[in-house]
Amino acid sequence: MEKTVLPQVDFQYLVEFLPDFYVILLPNSYEIVAASNGYLAATTTKRESILGFTLFDVLPESLKMRTSDLKDSFDIVMKTKAADTMAVRKYDKEKGAFIQGYWKALNTPILNENGEIAFIMHSIEDVR
Repeated sequence: MEKTVLPQVDFQYLVEFLPDFYVILLPNSYEIVAASNGYLAATTTKRESILGFTLFDVLPESLKMRTSDLKDSFDIVMKTKAADTMAVRKYDKEKGAFIQGYWKALNTPILNENGEIAFIMHSIEDVR
């Protein structure tokens, strides 16, 4: 059986169409390099307003006070090269009126061919 030659994949385009809430970050700086359409809709942000900024810079105000928990999770991922699930967090979302909800975040390392962390995938799940 002959192996099919696969096309070059534009990962940013691929991430845009993932069905849930994802951002792809650079390790150490945590700059956003890609975001899913679902993440943008859930956070009421535009792609051009978050790409190139750190996740900490673009967090909704209701979540900014919890950045130490997020940083701790990233530290675990960087040290262990394994995924880390964060505790469920309450947030307030403004959409005409305040809506209270709960998010659970998962931070997953994406390793390169040398086993080093190339990216961190930050995903959130609405668990209200």
